[in-house]
Amino acid sequence: MSRLIGLCGRSCSGKTTVARHISRTQHMTHLETDRFSRVSTPSRWGQYANWECPESVRMDKMKESLERLKNGRPAWIPSARGTEVFDERIDPLQKVIADGFLLYVDDDIASIFDVKIYLDVSDETILHRRAARDVRHPLCASEYIRQVVIPASKTYDALQKRKADVVIDANGDVKSVCRAVERIVSEK
Repeated sequence: MSRLIGLCGRSCSGKTTVARHISRTQHMTHLETDRFSRVSTPSRWGQYANWECPESVRMDKMKESLERLKNGRPAWIPSARGTEVFDERIDPLQKVIADGFLLYVDDDIASIFDVKIYLDVSDETILHRRAARDVRHPLCASEYIRQVVIPASKTYDALQKRKADVVIDANGDVKSVCRAVERIVSEK
């Protein structure tokens, strides 16, 4: 049986960066749940496709993979985001860290985690980090962030914070956030 740690937060809260670091330094299996994104999303937010909602994620497959990993069994996950092709095997170690922006929305999925951590960021941090990440299309990215990412993520923000065991302010530098998460992972 593996210990399952959830790392949740809004877009650009540092989830994947922190989880990658923790998985290397603490010798854990890392599951990026963004890979469970659907090929297309049935949801709209105004004029935009809404990727910031549970309907855009294969929650059924995510749950199945998390359960398998927790029970010490390998899981098949997509090797790339938005393909829905489950072609990569992931093997559990003693601890598994999963990162994703909707990990605690579904009660059944949230209950699988032994430790639930939420990385909290401001709208300003999201805008700054997302603009730095989406340099190829900054105007489109900025508009999508303002019109969809920020308001849609707020829909689930309070719910997921309530379900978390620990909420960490992730507005600062990533190294500080990594240290805070490392302490929690070591303690629990």
